[in-house]
Amino acid sequence: MESQGAATFSITGPPPPASPFAYRLSDEPSTEIETEAGRPFLSRSESSTLIQSSLAAADVEERLATLRVLVEVPLTLEIISEGGAIFGLTGLSFLVNQDEAGNLTFSNEALDWPLTVTAVAHQATGEMSLNVGLNYVGLNVQLAYDGAKFLQTLAHGGEFRMVYRLPETETEVTFLRAGIPAGAYLGPDPRHMKLLEQLASIQSKTGARLTIPEGGISPEESQNIRVVARIVETGRVTYQVSSWPTTLRPDRVQDALETFADSKTIPIVMNHLEDQVMSVLGTEVPLGPMMAGVTRVYMTPEDYEALRAAAESAGPDDLISARMSPHEDCPAEAHYMRYLPVEHAAAIYRMVIFQQLAPKEFLGEILRASKQGAEEFVTRFAELLASLRNNVSPHKTAAANPLVTCSPEELLEALTDLTEDFDQKARFVLGALLFKHDVLSSGKAARLAGTDRVSFLTSLHKVGIAVLDLDEEELENQANYVNAE
Repeated sequence: MESQGAATFSITGPPPPASPFAYRLSDEPSTEIETEAGRPFLSRSESSTLIQSSLAAADVEERLATLRVLVEVPLTLEIISEGGAIFGLTGLSFLVNQDEAGNLTFSNEALDWPLTVTAVAHQATGEMSLNVGLNYVGLNVQLAYDGAKFLQTLAHGGEFRMVYRLPETETEVTFLRAGIPAGAYLGPDPRHMKLLEQLASIQSKTGARLTIPEGGISPEESQNIRVVARIVETGRVTYQVSSWPTTLRPDRVQDALETFADSKTIPIVMNHLEDQVMSVLGTEVPLGPMMAGVTRVYMTPEDYEALRAAAESAGPDDLISARMSPHEDCPAEAHYMRYLPVEHAAAIYRMVIFQQLAPKEFLGEILRASKQGAEEFVTRFAELLASLRNNVSPHKTAAANPLVTCSPEELLEALTDLTEDFDQKARFVLGALLFKHDVLSSGKAARLAGTDRVSFLTSLHKVGIAVLDLDEEELENQANYVNAE
């Protein structure tokens, strides 16, 4: 969708609909996965048991006095791989008991934890038994993924440790340490691991809170998860569409009638400004604005006549219903602006349909395409703005986007209006980044940040920008900006 073709329509309403299995994820195996005996994914607990493992010398008796004064012991579980990588789980508490034979049991089964661990150190034999279980139902997807990752790491083997870290100190005590041979445990179902990884990614990038439902996840829902995960990871997805209804503004109907006359096929680009939403595990997940393109679209004779008749009876302000059809095997290529790489998103925003927007309106489009997360949106917004403002050849400025054709003062005014609801920190960070990317001079960036130029420059180091690090070209650019002011 780098170029928009001969006919481009600004479409209102939802994009062409599609079922989860209409999406093309060509680099993944077939999505029509049959689960065991018809059982959904993540419908039961994962568990693994190790009968015996060599128990490393750990001076358990000397440390038992510390444990006895604690009703519940907060311990960190760690697995150190052969290569030295450490995977740890924190936030777990254990009850500790010692029987008459001196065997020491660490267990959290009575504490109603979704990840249950029971480790028994057999003092007479110097061996350890370990039982681990994970109940997914009702768990936040990140906790479920962390628990499954722990089981997976156990299966790979390494040194298992139960560590107590003394409060308000850096002192740690290892209460139990044992070698786990590779293959001694069965890891979780690889399909479950992949789904949990995708769910955790969706939650992290969209802010939606996702929970594993009772009854597990159906094959259709698992495919839906794969689709949304692909969107938030790449910003792009392709899906097969059939004929779909849409609406046209009155000023575009005549163009449509001329363009689609005699069943002609054309490329079409659909700009959906409103936030697109997909449901994952019963939760609405915001995906931001979307651009969709289909390379060959036509109107059937029946749909064409229906559009013509509707246009004759419509009022001047009426939105007019229309139906479009893809030609043969022409899928829709959807671009979710919020998750595209910056340069890819910038290339789309250079399209003709955006050139007539006012700077503030265009900046609003870019801002909506930047809100991936509370911590990242200012950085993405600044990078998008810089790419659109700076990377334009002189011979293309006549047909450039509104950020190129407006003056520095007009840009500052539009930015100031658009960011009036930003807190002080966000405004300062935005000003600092736009100064760094040569979008605003130091004086204008300071005004955007709501401070004076000297205070602005002397505070840049607080957000990782050092004025002295500017190279000769950047310093010259700043001088030019100052002169322009």
